[in-house]
Amino acid sequence: MAELVKLMFGTIPNLLSISRIILTLFILNYIFDKKMAIAGILYTIAALTDWLDGYLARRFNHGSEIGKILDIAADKILVLFPLFLLVRIGVWKWLVALIFCGEIGVILGRLMVNSTPKLQEAAEVKRSGKIKAALQYAAIALVILGVPYPNFVMGIAAFFTVWSGLDYLRTFFRLCRAQAP
Repeated sequence: MAELVKLMFGTIPNLLSISRIILTLFILNYIFDKKMAIAGILYTIAALTDWLDGYLARRFNHGSEIGKILDIAADKILVLFPLFLLVRIGVWKWLVALIFCGEIGVILGRLMVNSTPKLQEAAEVKRSGKIKAALQYAAIALVILGVPYPNFVMGIAAFFTVWSGLDYLRTFFRLCRAQAP
């Protein structure tokens, strides 16, 4: 059965990434309809698929280039799209802008680094990136579910977004210095 699924749709991790994108559309719809409990539960499930697809890809050696692209796209869609709707429920715009700019910076940085083989190490997933992603997912889910003090919760996610971005930049500049003549 697993081979049939793989033939038809690719690997299970890729299917999980695709499901994360599709779930985001449902989440947005439920937020618009003010069905926050359903949106929060779906968001939590979608966030968990990020961990699960990575685990399965490593565990069963199902990693692929298309899988990496799908995973990154699904992660960014899951964070960025609902983020804008959080402003409607009281999250400060500057916190949303800070997280948004950090995520766009990651996308642009990966595009630049991936085109330069000697800088590929700067695009490798770091612990700070995993912590940032987990805190962003948790903060967004909690805000959707109506946690008190949403700006405090999103502020923690924004802080770790900046911290992670600086960690990646430090690696990038270290590699650039090492490559300089």
